[in-house]
Amino acid sequence: MLYETLIDISYNPPTGITEFTTKFPELDLKLWCNSWLDVITISDNRNNREITKDEIENHLGKVSIISPKTDSSPLMFKLEECAPRPIDNILPNFDCMELPPAIYQKEKEKLHLLITSNSGNSFIEEVEKLDIVETVSLKKLSPFKSSDTKYPVYISISDVISQLTQKQMYSLASASKEGYYEIPRKIGTEELAEKFHIGRRTFEEHLKNI
Repeated sequence: MLYETLIDISYNPPTGITEFTTKFPELDLKLWCNSWLDVITISDNRNNREITKDEIENHLGKVSIISPKTDSSPLMFKLEECAPRPIDNILPNFDCMELPPAIYQKEKEKLHLLITSNSGNSFIEEVEKLDIVETVSLKKLSPFKSSDTKYPVYISISDVISQLTQKQMYSLASASKEGYYEIPRKIGTEELAEKFHIGRRTFEEHLKNI
């Protein structure tokens, strides 16, 4: 059985992004992360505080602004180096999937996970064993319905890769390695095609059909 869980974690002392929220408790942060890129949004629904890039970098390291704060959207930026999170060393050991974004408010890290019934209690126990974890609170535990329309369909990488031709796999790996999928994009299809000595349209066709 697959369960949907919401977990709040408090650290003592606060670390990484949670430390940032101790300095700016009026701000709400949302984090989208993977193995090569962290994107964060910052919003403030209480006193419309403007935070500067220098203030962010003093606590989170060097960042690149993706889009500035407007009346209708929050400040969005990417970290030059992924933010260290204690739970990142634990998640790969369990049958679970993190559903972004992770939310950071008032010194707490709020995680949204899909996890198997066999892994749920063990995961929380492992988090509690971390020296810097003060409390772990389970806010929600309910059976996950695969037909639930509020989530997109998740497909494993192995399921996708197994359906690709050798040329498509090569194009995908090359594009990823050279920075085609990064934000902002580091290389275009014309440069990639020249680099690997194939026609631009052929290369684009390989990527399009993935």
